[in-house]
Amino acid sequence: MLFRSIACDRDPALRGELNELLADRGPVPEAALLALVERIEGCGALNAADEIARQHADAAVDALASLPASAARDALQSLAHYVARRES
Repeated sequence: MLFRSIACDRDPALRGELNELLADRGPVPEAALLALVERIEGCGALNAADEIARQHADAAVDALASLPASAARDALQSLAHYVARRES
């Protein structure tokens, strides 16, 4: 996931902690999970990933504009906007 990569770039210690939690293969303790989510949100990774997704969707819509008008083109443009702006 893009936000994880951004978060690890912004908070390098996070990469080791994520690897350690995931290597265990057992359930992640809820307190550890909540702390990780807080750090990911706190470093702005989610907002940055959302902005990148919007930029890609806008580029896709721009590329689709070169196609003839059709219901298929309209559907693809709608899909690009929906995927980039959906709430996770």
